[in-house]
Amino acid sequence: MSDFEDLVAQTEGTEVRVTATVGDAYWDVAQSGFSSTRIFSASINLEFLGDSPQVFRPAMPFKFYLSATQQDGSKIPEWRLARHRLLVTPEVTLNTGERRKLISRTVKMIHMRYALWQAEIDLHAELADVEVELEVSSLRLDAELKDSSGSRSYASLVSVAHHSPKGRHLQVTTSTRNPKVGEYVILHVRSNFYLEKFRYILLSKGMVIEAGQQSMEASLRTFPLPLTPELAGLATVAVFSAGRDGDLVADALTFPVDALTRKGLGVSMEQQAETQAMKVTVNALPGSRVALAGSHWASYSMQAGNDLTHAMILRQMAQDGSGSRQAALEQRWVSEEGMPENVLHLPRTSPGVDPNDTFSYADLVVLSDGVVPTFATSCAGGPGQRPCLLGGCYNQVAECDTKYDCPDRIDERGCPLRKSVTGDKVAYRQKRSSRLSRHYSTPWIWEEVIIGESGSATLTVPIPSGTSHLALTAFSLHPEQGMAILPEPVQWRGSPGFWLSVEAPGRVGVWEQVGVRVTAVNHHRFPINAIIVLANNPAYKFVKVDGFDAVDPSSGHVQRRMVAGEHEHAVEVAAGETHTLYLPIVPVQLGEITVIVQASLPGTKLQKEITLFVEPQGAAQEFHTSLLLDLSNRAYFFTFLDVNMSDSHVPGSDHAHVAVFGDTVGAVVPDTPATAQTLLGLPTVGCEPVVFSFLTTVLQMRHWSELKQEPAINQREVFRRLALLYQTLLAYQTREGGFKYFRTSQTPSVWVTSLVIRALNEVSVNWSHLLYVDPQVTDKALRYVLGQQARHGAWWEPSGEVGDRKLVPSQYSLTSETTHALNLSTTAHTMLNLVALTELPSPLDERVMEAVARGEGWLEENLPLVGRVSRPLEVSLVALALHLTHSAHADTAFGILTRNARQEVKYVYWGEDLVPLPSYRVESQRPHLQPRRPHRHDAGNVAATAYALRLYSDRGEVMTPSIVRWLQSQRGHDGGWMSTQDSLAAWEALYEYSERESRFHDTQLTVSVEPLHDHTEARTFFITPDNLLHLQTHQVGGWWRSVRVQGKGRGAAVLQLTSKYHVSDASALLAAPTAAFHLRTRATWHGHNGSALTFTTCTRWLFQEASDASGVAVLEVTVPTGYGASASALQDYVASRAVPNLRRADFHQRKVTFYFEKLMATDTCVEFSVERWFPVANLTKVLPVKVYEYYSPELYQVELLDMSSVTLDICQVCGSYQCPNCPILSYYSSPASSPRPLPHLQLLVVFVTSLLTLAAHLAPS
Repeated sequence: MSDFEDLVAQTEGTEVRVTATVGDAYWDVAQSGFSSTRIFSASINLEFLGDSPQVFRPAMPFKFYLSATQQDGSKIPEWRLARHRLLVTPEVTLNTGERRKLISRTVKMIHMRYALWQAEIDLHAELADVEVELEVSSLRLDAELKDSSGSRSYASLVSVAHHSPKGRHLQVTTSTRNPKVGEYVILHVRSNFYLEKFRYILLSKGMVIEAGQQSMEASLRTFPLPLTPELAGLATVAVFSAGRDGDLVADALTFPVDALTRKGLGVSMEQQAETQAMKVTVNALPGSRVALAGSHWASYSMQAGNDLTHAMILRQMAQDGSGSRQAALEQRWVSEEGMPENVLHLPRTSPGVDPNDTFSYADLVVLSDGVVPTFATSCAGGPGQRPCLLGGCYNQVAECDTKYDCPDRIDERGCPLRKSVTGDKVAYRQKRSSRLSRHYSTPWIWEEVIIGESGSATLTVPIPSGTSHLALTAFSLHPEQGMAILPEPVQWRGSPGFWLSVEAPGRVGVWEQVGVRVTAVNHHRFPINAIIVLANNPAYKFVKVDGFDAVDPSSGHVQRRMVAGEHEHAVEVAAGETHTLYLPIVPVQLGEITVIVQASLPGTKLQKEITLFVEPQGAAQEFHTSLLLDLSNRAYFFTFLDVNMSDSHVPGSDHAHVAVFGDTVGAVVPDTPATAQTLLGLPTVGCEPVVFSFLTTVLQMRHWSELKQEPAINQREVFRRLALLYQTLLAYQTREGGFKYFRTSQTPSVWVTSLVIRALNEVSVNWSHLLYVDPQVTDKALRYVLGQQARHGAWWEPSGEVGDRKLVPSQYSLTSETTHALNLSTTAHTMLNLVALTELPSPLDERVMEAVARGEGWLEENLPLVGRVSRPLEVSLVALALHLTHSAHADTAFGILTRNARQEVKYVYWGEDLVPLPSYRVESQRPHLQPRRPHRHDAGNVAATAYALRLYSDRGEVMTPSIVRWLQSQRGHDGGWMSTQDSLAAWEALYEYSERESRFHDTQLTVSVEPLHDHTEARTFFITPDNLLHLQTHQVGGWWRSVRVQGKGRGAAVLQLTSKYHVSDASALLAAPTAAFHLRTRATWHGHNGSALTFTTCTRWLFQEASDASGVAVLEVTVPTGYGASASALQDYVASRAVPNLRRADFHQRKVTFYFEKLMATDTCVEFSVERWFPVANLTKVLPVKVYEYYSPELYQVELLDMSSVTLDICQVCGSYQCPNCPILSYYSSPASSPRPLPHLQLLVVFVTSLLTLAAHLAPS
């Protein structure tokens, strides 16, 4: 510290950051980390509890509290107060202006651990020559604390005399130190005048809990009140009396009520060395439910507010959220070691300066025909001037400026503390050091146990790998004793002793040589010999390095032999050291494979498993065929389907499956919630994809419930996962109440917010018993949406952009008329979401009805223009919105919708242009249905047809089945259509159609699928009302080529065939329906043996016919196996705003994904670098790069990036422990291993720097 003081003039308020950079010359990588600390003054912070001015009754004892903390808000070490002196000097001011100093007195500490003092002053006894009831106007207390080191601290408090013209006072106090629910609070009421009786009111959270009357037989009356659960948190008791002359006298006391119990709950942890597990013992009252949560100390010590603590519960209970003015005295102490903060609540006398003010602070209104004394203030100032209690005025602007403008300090009462050093503790603790993986690790225990009659329960959980500092928190719920919580976490420091870490890329290419990193760590005090075993698995082979630098003359490449079976290698790990080796494997099978690595130790064996997903090289090509089997008017159906496979596909990459479900609605996939990823293969990033997952799951759960069917997983588990989605949604909400599309978006979106409101309302109305939705969240969001409606009725986006481009019609038109700037589609879309809301609180329900009526008027006003322009999606939305609002022009809108319908053969749909009908290939006089091909307006056509289907179905039109048939033929995935919004619209439309038809109760179908050339491979599906919504699938081989489908029985079902394969030649790629994007990518290798790679990708929007810019667009760049990008680097890249409209960038599983709000007609380029995280050789030769529009995925562009310029051997990337000239080479081999090579010169450069940076002084100037 002395060295640091030589560098700066002032150390107090300084932040010191230490930065360390570690680099590896061989891998050409460098990583930096930092940690910072703040320097505070060593002086003690002495404070009176409660703001000035406080109010006292001159004829009654006045109680006050003092507290001392360090400058950062933490507790003072006990040695500093072992020999201390606290001196308090009172000074009384009389009405005449005379000031009298009373005798200074020493105050004794009542709590050594928390440095708390309490004392009383009785002016009636100390001022015998003064009629204190009428003559005293204020009291000032000055305190001086001298600690054991001789340092002094000071504090002062100003109190104002309670106003009573006749000097009559009532005072209520309590002698109960810790009021608890289920016990009694003892109250004492004093009076300085004759009083027969008084009344009392007990309140909490804006509710009157009890009211009564007590007789006053003497000047002091003591009586108890029971503390019921309704009083938990904070309670206020108001006492009052109206004398014989009608004068009102009152007082109030606010006191804390603890609903928690500190008894009956105990948790202990004990390591079991023989199993490397942790034994957790829970002791609680029989019948208790105990919740356990374990985390790493690195994240727990941040105290970021995500853990339940005793202080947090008490504070939340004391805040009822109703804007109440009730508050108890509060003192907080933070922990320097990362422990939960402590909070102390004490009774607080009402700060009301007169009876009327006293009732106001107690959340009561006085209605009386008597005299209610009111404190008169005189302030002759102009506008903006407010009166001081002791005379004078202050400017309203001067409130809460940390300067006292009134002698009574009322201008600073109730203001938040403005201490820049301590005011941002939570944010500082989260960002004071660089993040490590353990900050994001999952809880090592997350369990709920029920305590039986024995009063204890035992759990055994594995100990996390590595040296660990663990924290375990717990709370319990008992039907009689209520809630108990551990005051402090149970900590455990230690290590399993010897442990393994096995790492590898999550996704790899087939036949790539992957170095599996195995790290053996020995925390014992003695060396350990271990045999590392790579288990046998036919899914991969081991790369054997027999002869170093042996070159195949024919190919010029290093010859490596691949062997199957188990492989062993012996290592010696010194005490307190680690040993890292790479086991090279070659995956030979596609799909998920499990790599098992074992460590045989003396007397025990450890095993680690990792899962790799092996995929073929090249770009995936997917084809989908969907067919409605309608047997409502016939008993038999058969057809033939083509399994689409290309002759130029990558061998082994072909995959196909058949899926069948009953009725017409659509099945819930096994993974619930039904995310955009599982249903449509689209990333679930952004608020709209999250709310799509949320709403779709909730609606489908309702469908399950109506059909009395059980989903694949438990209903409670579904809503537990939905709770996580709900938590994710809240991260997108702004202070105004609206929801942003991306977290980095600058303004909220009305379109997205209306979807969120509808989703949350659906849960609140139908599933409130399984998932609680805070009404304040939806109310704020609804007010935001209502506030964005223009006077004429249209809803508009603050940013001017809608994520779904299709909701804004093109400004180009052959008739020179356009609805581009009228917001008709977005207005109709918002109205549909608002109309779906139910059980809204008043007056929001009335405001919603008024807003919908204004929107209806705007649509009716522009209906003729809608009919002339004839944009299918806009026509469908407007017609449906007017129909659901029962508009007088609904029939006119339906006529416009009917004129825009396209009818071909047995299909009816709405589209921007003609959509090719399902095609057939005739072979041997058998028509084979071909997979659907993408169309440039697929998503918009599906959405327009879906909205039209809702209207046609509700009206019972004859063409409704033809619309359903077309919608089913356009499915792009087993779980949906093209994107989120069109899939949601189609699913809702089919759901309403199915509900009105009600034919699913009589469904009995048998569907057979078989290849034409091999009848033994046939599969039969049975569909009944009991399994109507279950998605039944069957894998088919690409060699099937053709499939025969037969259906028998009655009812309806949907059969889908999905075929998928990979291609590595750009000429074999499926062409996009239109040139919507231009894309070009360049990759540059650098570093040792290509240890780093820089991509530069440029793209631009070409589909100017549809719009000047795209909607939300996604750019996916596949990187070589083993390479990765830092999440923090990508976040910084987005935050720099260097790339226009870039809102998010992620790296996951070999893919770097960029998300744009829109792409313009000019080039938008991204440049990023990836580094080799894992050694991988024989890399895939081509990498796909794809850009597409999120809400119209049929608009895309794919580029195959040639990466064959760098062909590396497993030893060139140091991917095997057998390789020489590498930083990590294991010479200690088992007898079965190859002979030990001669040592080679190795060079490992590690550069560590420490940098001190001084932040600006944080103390206010």
